[in-house]
Amino acid sequence: MAARITQVDYDREMGLVLSAPGVPGRAEIYGVAQVCADPDNERAEYAILVRGDMTGRGLGTLLMRHMIAYCRGRGIGEIYGDVLCENLTMRRLCKRLGFAETPLADDPGIVRVTLKP
Repeated sequence: MAARITQVDYDREMGLVLSAPGVPGRAEIYGVAQVCADPDNERAEYAILVRGDMTGRGLGTLLMRHMIAYCRGRGIGEIYGDVLCENLTMRRLCKRLGFAETPLADDPGIVRVTLKP
């Protein structure tokens, strides 16, 4: 796991970090979005995290829009992520951004959201 986190494959993975102004590495981090594409750049899975005390400020929307633009620029055909059914905030955000939602057959507590950028 440590190797995977520290040895990023920039052809397939990208992380976007939203932080306070300041010295890199010392500024507070407010949120992170990560994208990991398949070897052919056809599909990419995303994950996003916004610090609990920073929610409700539009930071998730900002990260998602940048992540979508990045994927579009790379020519990725589909972006997808798994969202807890109870995470209504993320589900509403995905809907506003044009993602389709499909329940996962093997886990009724999760929906898969997909977007063709």
